[in-house]
Parts: sequence; C-alpha cells; structure tokens
Amino acid sequence: MKNEDIFIDHDIQLDYAMASPSLAHTYGNVTCFITEWLKGLFPKNYFKTVHVSSTIAYRNFSRFNNTNKEFIKKSKPMLIIKPRIELDNEDGFLKETYFTTRIVDMMDSTDWGNLQDYVSDVYNQRYVKFLMNRLNISFDVSIIVETQMEQINMAHYFKNRVRQGRPMFLNTCLESFVPRDIIALLAKDIAVPIKDDMGHVKPILDFLNSNACYPTTYKYKNSSGNDEFFRYYP
Repeated sequence: MKNEDIFIDHDIQLDYAMASPSLAHTYGNVTCFITEWLKGLFPKNYFKTVHVSSTIAYRNFSRFNNTNKEFIKKSKPMLIIKPRIELDNEDGFLKETYFTTRIVDMMDSTDWGNLQDYVSDVYNQRYVKFLMNRLNISFDVSIIVETQMEQINMAHYFKNRVRQGRPMFLNTCLESFVPRDIIALLAKDIAVPIKDDMGHVKPILDFLNSNACYPTTYKYKNSSGNDEFFRYYP
C-alpha cells in the first residue's frame, strides 16, 4: 500500500513547496478493497449485515455507539471488520531503502534525492514529485452466523477457499490524495485556472493528464465534502 509526500519545484530559482497528502484516504481505499474482496469469497449476497468498525473506512460503524441490544437486532450472517494501522512495522516491503525512505533532505537542479516523478512540464520547467511510502495495515475479521452447524460449515468452507498461513498478492488500483494547495500553486505558475468561467476543471485536468506519469482524477472527497484531486495508480 502506497502513499506519498508531494513536492513542487521551480527549476530556475530552485524554489519548491511541500505538502503531505491524506494518509487516512489511502487507508480507507485499502479498507474498502479488502471488505469487498472478503465479501466476494462467499456466495453472492451471503452477508446481510456488514460492519467496518473504523472512522477511516468508507462506511462507518462505531462499536462505541451501538449497545448490545442494538447489535443483537442486526441481521445475520454478519461480517465485522476492524482495521488496525501499524505505524512502526519495520518488516514492510522495501523498508529502509532509497526507494521508500527519506534519505536526502536537500533538493537541487541536479539531484532530486529519492523523489519520483508525478508531473513533468519541461516547457514551463515545473515539476511535481513524490516520496513513496510503504504502509502496513492489519484487519481483524469476525463472521457471525445463526447456528453452530452453519458456523462449522462456513469455517471449513473458508479454510478450503483461502490459503492459510501463506503469503498472497492482491493487485488493485488506489487513489492518492493530491493536496489542493499544490494544484493551486501549479495552476498559478503555468497560468491555467483550476476552474474556468463555467466552473469546470477541464483546463487543469487536461494539463495534468497531458504532463503526468499517472492519471489524475477529480471528485468530491467523502470525508470533507470538498472537490479534490487524486493520483490514480496501480
């Protein structure tokens, strides 16, 4: 799972601005993906109730705001997922390497440190780059069914359906939140408005998707209700 600190540079004067994106958005992306993947392991529409007990998830369920009586009223089978963010895990892929760890603090015209390309506008000499992070998140998953017989059957079904105690790779695409201040500064420097007279963002989106290494998407951010930009990447 990846998230990035994003930088922008004015190559001639060696000026640059820095902003950090929303890590919570990336964690929410992955939580949504894992929830849908788990649901897909079981027969279609098997779970009548799905709870994700996290305020960063795409659907919120707070275990503190639900009494036992309210919880019992929920329809079974139930899928309950609790994400756990691991900030200090040093076993992640490519940890402490030049590829994912901040090694060089200073940037100049000949050395960008270990930053990677996002937007490269050679004509205007404007660049947006990012530092890749490898993040860790674990999920505690509980499945509640009506009867013990169903519990036994589904437990064995799951053991036969998914490899146990062995690593596996799941490929997907995520969206990394690009801070709006970075987009605004870039738009000002290249004299392209974020929104035209009609309120559309097509001019800046056309520029980004013509000069960026990854597609740039635009939509409303669920957590804030603001329209934001995102970098779409595998």
